[in-house]
Amino acid sequence: MSDNKHISHLVELFSVDSRIVVAQERVPDKTCERASIPRLLQTIDVQGAIVSMDAHYAYKDALRLIVNSGADYIVGIKGNQGNLEAELKNYFDQANAIQYSSEEFSCYTTVDKEHGRIETRHVCVSQDLGWLPQRDEWGLKSIIEVHSERVMDSKTEEGVRYYGSSRLGTPVQFAEWIRGHWQIENGLHYIADVIFEEDASLANTGHAAENIALLRRLSMNIIRTFDPKRGMADARRNSMFEPAYLRGLLSRLFAK
Repeated sequence: MSDNKHISHLVELFSVDSRIVVAQERVPDKTCERASIPRLLQTIDVQGAIVSMDAHYAYKDALRLIVNSGADYIVGIKGNQGNLEAELKNYFDQANAIQYSSEEFSCYTTVDKEHGRIETRHVCVSQDLGWLPQRDEWGLKSIIEVHSERVMDSKTEEGVRYYGSSRLGTPVQFAEWIRGHWQIENGLHYIADVIFEEDASLANTGHAAENIALLRRLSMNIIRTFDPKRGMADARRNSMFEPAYLRGLLSRLFAK
């Protein structure tokens, strides 16, 4: 947000089920996004929830904060945790060589067809982690491999991603949780950047960028709560040019 000299970085908690932003915290200056986790977790009760995060948060101290708050985590494992990624890759490569026939693996395959694209995801989960050195310090109970294949216009793209989790679950559950994680891209980031033109904002005085970002997210939350079937672009346009529509939304929010 704001210009490159006065950019503000925010970390947000996004509810997949309701598609609303439930908390927002500014990243302290000269630190990384993980530094916002303690304050974020103080703003909302996450007990019983499962918090999904990308690989940037794959550090045991950050994950321990989530577990100590009564929640579980799913986190991507990539190059910033090279040793753990190598352990998981070697393990699942061996599993692939025997076609995941061992009892320690359970797998699930999904196929999605839309807009001329066919995407297949093969999700395999193991909870037999006695061999894994990082198991206890990370609080790991499940490791997951997602092998995806996308076919579009006669072109095929393949990829493999690895995840770790403090929760026990089936491949079907992990497929749903992991796919839900990516809803934040279309459900929040795309809307903020494209519909609300957040990246083009030049607000940079004091906490202006952070405060305006909060107002944008409140607007999204109001629309999704009181007019969930309407597209966000249409709702924003109606709010600007149809005073009756805007009054209707606000009356739903503030009227007793």
